[in-house]
Amino acid sequence: MIKLIAATVTILLCQPAFSEYKLVGKINGLRHSEENCHISIKTNTMPGYSNIWHYIEKEKICKLAQLAYVLGKDITIDAQENSNPDYASTIVDIAVTDTTIQWPPYNKSNHN
Repeated sequence: MIKLIAATVTILLCQPAFSEYKLVGKINGLRHSEENCHISIKTNTMPGYSNIWHYIEKEKICKLAQLAYVLGKDITIDAQENSNPDYASTIVDIAVTDTTIQWPPYNKSNHN
């Protein structure tokens, strides 16, 4: 019984407190105020996350998102789900780039 409890506790403690996901698409909505920055992305990557608001905490990421929105460029974002379903997921990384650009090792299928 003690082993079962220890295994259960280990499993629960090793699981991340949030879920991360990646989206590729165009920004189709932007809300910016002195305190907050949110964007919506039209994407086929994960349809459940398309056309919903995502929170951006860092001002530099918000500025890049604004530029991508104005220019109509595709973006790739990494986001973390908020553990509270009443709050938007948080964008932690954004890239405005051609998705065929590769990281080393080159000539491999590792488009990230």
